[in-house]
Amino acid sequence: MKSLTLESNLREHVVYNSHTIPLSICVDHFDDYYKREWECHWHEEFEFGVLVSGKLQYTIFNSYNKTQVIELSPGDGIFINSEVLHSANALDKNTILNCFVLPRTLFSSPTFGNFEEQALSPVVNSNRKYLFFQKNNHSNDEIISSINHLCELSDTGITYDLQSLELTFKIWNQLVIKFQSFKDKSGGDKQNEEIIKQLIQFIHENYSKKITAEDMASNAQISRTACFRIFQSAFDKTPNEFLNDYRMSMALSLLKDTSQPLTEISTTCGFQSASYFGKKFKSLFKMTPKQYRSKIQKLPTSDYKTPLT
Repeated sequence: MKSLTLESNLREHVVYNSHTIPLSICVDHFDDYYKREWECHWHEEFEFGVLVSGKLQYTIFNSYNKTQVIELSPGDGIFINSEVLHSANALDKNTILNCFVLPRTLFSSPTFGNFEEQALSPVVNSNRKYLFFQKNNHSNDEIISSINHLCELSDTGITYDLQSLELTFKIWNQLVIKFQSFKDKSGGDKQNEEIIKQLIQFIHENYSKKITAEDMASNAQISRTACFRIFQSAFDKTPNEFLNDYRMSMALSLLKDTSQPLTEISTTCGFQSASYFGKKFKSLFKMTPKQYRSKIQKLPTSDYKTPLT
């Protein structure tokens, strides 16, 4: 099972390709993720993606009452700005995304002189958290094709670094042009975005314990009613449903990657008992935790697929 590598504050640890140009490029198959989703996270890097197949839904957390949902069909693209809290979940099987992230530090090299100010200011100083590149809009053709081209480059070619740098700056040039054309300053509520981060961080740090919606609300210094409203608006889940989904994703990871006894896993992941954990697991995946562990241990890594609800 694949998962994002997150710090306790939900920041994703991005691993870069071992080349001269600091890029992290991947072709993501959402069938390999628990519930076919990327959990809520953020990163300092800029994110670009073009959907290859399936149907993908991005959620951008402007604030608990201004959450935006963008649905991508094959050929559509998206840009996520630096430090924006977001998640993504596949709505269909075989959902595949061409994706790369670009560090802000790329533009801070002394080689570029004052170019950092020219290149970054229109993007990072805007209030726009994302851009949606719809395939039917021909003004997006160049940026969509360039993202796909970059993700499909063979990194064994002798000119890979030159090609990747050329495509990266071509994409960024198109992005800056789009940002400069905006006249509005619409944006989210930073304080409410921080509340969402705080609620999820509390779950990440305390999921092994017995916690309630009241505990989450108290930690974020909001009312219980506001806590429920935030989770329903942002995730279409109650606080407890979000908590249980996170616990189950952790349990799946431990079943696959460790030899811990089931009783220990159930305790570690915050379930009431091993029997309750087994019952919930079987209702979700139509097999017991023991059967699941036995099954995945017999599979080659390349053939492994996460059970999905």
